[in-house]
Amino acid sequence: MGIRKILGVSRKTFFNPRGWLGFDLLKAHTLAIWSFATTTLRINRDNQSAEENRESFDEAMSRLEISDAELPTIANRYLLFTGIFIILAVLDAVYSGYLLFWHHSITSFMAASATVCFLLVQAFKYHFWRFQIKHRKLGCTFAEWYHGKPLTTDLPERSNNE
Repeated sequence: MGIRKILGVSRKTFFNPRGWLGFDLLKAHTLAIWSFATTTLRINRDNQSAEENRESFDEAMSRLEISDAELPTIANRYLLFTGIFIILAVLDAVYSGYLLFWHHSITSFMAASATVCFLLVQAFKYHFWRFQIKHRKLGCTFAEWYHGKPLTTDLPERSNNE
């Protein structure tokens, strides 16, 4: 009988970096995240152009059963949401500064700053939706929102003589 069987001692008893690092758990988590990413963030594998799937503003209104009379109410509601999120972001930014400078807590400051970023993203989302309603155009870009008006892509054709 070997000493391993008698004492139950093996290499892994004293030296097991795979177990120390939690490699098996890390591998399982990585595979779960990868499968989630591939199923939810799939990018149009059907060889269809984005233009074929694009929905117009009027089609979306009919699908969602929204009338033209309701649009100003929805746009004003989105503007109200934008204002609320900006006010909350400013208050949270002040609080995160308080945590950093008076309590000297870096981790609390980072958590509060992440909340500020989240609130600003929500404010942008609702303002962007309001922008699309105001201009009655779906699929606006960030540049169009930044300039405050939809950019026209209908440029006159150039002749070869110019």
